[in-house]
Amino acid sequence: MKTVIARLDSEATRDLAVLAEDLGWTSSRIIRTAIHLLAESRRVGLARKPKGLRKFNASIPGSGPSRKRRDQLGI
Repeated sequence: MKTVIARLDSEATRDLAVLAEDLGWTSSRIIRTAIHLLAESRRVGLARKPKGLRKFNASIPGSGPSRKRRDQLGI
């Protein structure tokens, strides 16, 4: 295990103390858990593209407006 020293501003220190009291956890456990959660959320997010950024494919049924509607919209 590696030791990491971090300086927290007064607001972060206060938030950490409140979390530690509410959860009954140590400061180290809270920070480790936060790092694991953040890392996991990034791993999941990197695997998929957001829906709005996917490329439209007219050959897939239901993947967008009909040909008639696309013509009306000028797409």
